[in-house]
Amino acid sequence: MKSINYVKYYESKFSDNINASDIQTHLNNIKAFQKHLLYLFQELNKKNSNILDRMGLLYDLILEDSTKNSQILEKVEQTIKDIRILPLATIFHMFPRMVRDLSYENGKDIELEIIGNETSVDKKIVEEIKIPLIHIIRNAIDHGIELPEERVKIGKKPTGRIKINAFHEYNKIVIEVSDNGRGVDVEKIKLKALQKGLLSEEELSAMTNEQIMNLIFYPGFSTGDVVTELSGRGVGLDIVQTKIAQLNGKVKISSVLSEGSVVRLELPITTATINTFIFKINTNYFAIPVDIISSLYMIKPQDVIKKNNKYFVIIDNESIPIFWISDILGIPENKDNVKRWTVMVVHNDGAKIGYVITKLENDEEVILRKFAPPLIKVTNFAGLTTLVNGETCLILNMRDIIQNTISKKQLYIKTAIAHQDIEIDKKKILILDDSSTTRNLLQNILSSSSYEIEIAPIPSIAFDLVSQIKFDLIITDMDMPEMNGIEFIKKIKNQSFNSDVPIIVFSSYNIPEYIEEAKKLGVSYYLLKTEFNQETFIDIVNSILKDDNET
Repeated sequence: MKSINYVKYYESKFSDNINASDIQTHLNNIKAFQKHLLYLFQELNKKNSNILDRMGLLYDLILEDSTKNSQILEKVEQTIKDIRILPLATIFHMFPRMVRDLSYENGKDIELEIIGNETSVDKKIVEEIKIPLIHIIRNAIDHGIELPEERVKIGKKPTGRIKINAFHEYNKIVIEVSDNGRGVDVEKIKLKALQKGLLSEEELSAMTNEQIMNLIFYPGFSTGDVVTELSGRGVGLDIVQTKIAQLNGKVKISSVLSEGSVVRLELPITTATINTFIFKINTNYFAIPVDIISSLYMIKPQDVIKKNNKYFVIIDNESIPIFWISDILGIPENKDNVKRWTVMVVHNDGAKIGYVITKLENDEEVILRKFAPPLIKVTNFAGLTTLVNGETCLILNMRDIIQNTISKKQLYIKTAIAHQDIEIDKKKILILDDSSTTRNLLQNILSSSSYEIEIAPIPSIAFDLVSQIKFDLIITDMDMPEMNGIEFIKKIKNQSFNSDVPIIVFSSYNIPEYIEEAKKLGVSYYLLKTEFNQETFIDIVNSILKDDNET
């Protein structure tokens, strides 16, 4: 750049009004001002850098305090839970005397065995299950255990037995009350169901004995003249069912006629907090307790089969009746613009029921708050809670939901109705992954899309399957015992039986060398577990198998 002599420049322009010394003075002042500005700018930068450093330190301190607070809150929460936990001996101790007194009143000889006194459970559950257990034990004595002379005539010991067994099973508490009395007469229950018009002969013929026996727990099913230890009290069974349902628990009975019965209560360990799936209907939030759900599936509207105004989906080659939660709750909902629905499958007395929601939000641990008076009992709802986003959310009472489903007479339909005139041509997919979590995840997703799945935890088992079955697709991990994914793919490609099968690599390894080598071997897709998206994954699988079918 050409240098400019500012003194001569100004002299040529203003020689009549200003001299060179004045110009030089002004220039020196400008330079001094520039230096001062530069100094101020540098000082400002230093201060900004200092502020940023202090903000970074403050952020680290906030994170550290947040972590400490979370740990403290967890300890406080655990302490509160521990305070709420009581052993079942708190209520079990009253039953020996009750059994002795009632046995004497009824002229029967009954011995009581209690196992699991030390089993601990939430204080609220201990308080709430006392009445149901009293009803169950009383009915076992009144109508289950025979008189001593009756027992001797049929070859039994004159002394009857009632056994209470409590234990933890996974994340729940189980209490079983069993006896060696008369048992439940399934035929009489069938007759009563037909007389009351609760179910048709076709529907009853599709039910198992266990399902039929558990009909006695539903409201309106009078068991006054049914030979069962749970009869004769009118509302006794309703109390048992209602109380256990309010605690988000399950109750069911199994029995062998003339040999005895077992009433099984399944309850959460604590009612302080419950794990739930959160979903929305329009702008309203709802929660379903996780414990009631056996599996989740994503389906497309075209996967739904309609027969005789009833709806089914085929999952694992089994027809499952489905119902929309919004319809059961009586809430209008636009289902037309939803590409995929979530089906929550629950087990009820051996039967599977699918409940459809259109928008699953997330899972969240919530605090269950009971309704305040006058809303003591609200059909279909167990209570409410406040979500982390501040929204109020209603918690569903799945026992009520299931009862309302059954009342529509749409549940116990023979599987053949759903399969009638339906041909299912299932593509076979092999999943190879040493992680059981990944295997189960992919199996559930792909099974819901009507694919036939085989799983293998290690390559050697996969090769055994590959040698026997012609697969349409193989999904493999990269890091596995015995060999890595690249070695596995090379061996597959060298086998004539499945050499042309499409392969997807599903791995957490984002290593360019592996990805490049997999592509050279003809792998269709290399998917990262860290970037997994269920809809994208299904679309990729569908596109591969569709293209393969067209060729």
